[in-house]
Amino acid sequence: MPTGPMDLFADQANSPTEAMPFSLSPASADDCEAIVRVQFEACAQDPGFSTIFPRGLTPEVVDHYADEYRRDICENSACNTVKVTDTDIGELACFAIWYFLPEKSQEQIGEELRVDDFHLPAQANREVGDVLVGNSVRKRHAIMGEQAYVCESAAGKVHLLRA
Repeated sequence: MPTGPMDLFADQANSPTEAMPFSLSPASADDCEAIVRVQFEACAQDPGFSTIFPRGLTPEVVDHYADEYRRDICENSACNTVKVTDTDIGELACFAIWYFLPEKSQEQIGEELRVDDFHLPAQANREVGDVLVGNSVRKRHAIMGEQAYVCESAAGKVHLLRA
């Protein structure tokens, strides 16, 4: 019978610990399709996400976003993508993407705020998606202004961090 909080872990402390079957590594272009699938699985219950993608994860949507992620991983020096692989089954467990974005002028911010087509895939509800993504861009600029920042996305959750 435990007498204090640390006693709850007494059996674990005396037994050998098994290594978790996970591996952290940089993601590659070959991981992009799995990243898209994990992101959609993580965001499936989000009302905005399901409104933008009423048909869910179609092959066209997978191709569209896998191509975008491939371009970012291969060509965008601001993009840093890591993955966690379940080594027991060899599948992607989660991912994180960081964009280290430089300071921007008011002119650059103004250009970004004028964008009203965010190149969503044909299977998406583009009208609603463009409004939601546009609102997100405006909010990000309202919070961050001209300063440099890091935008982190982990399985669909986006966080802004001041540089």
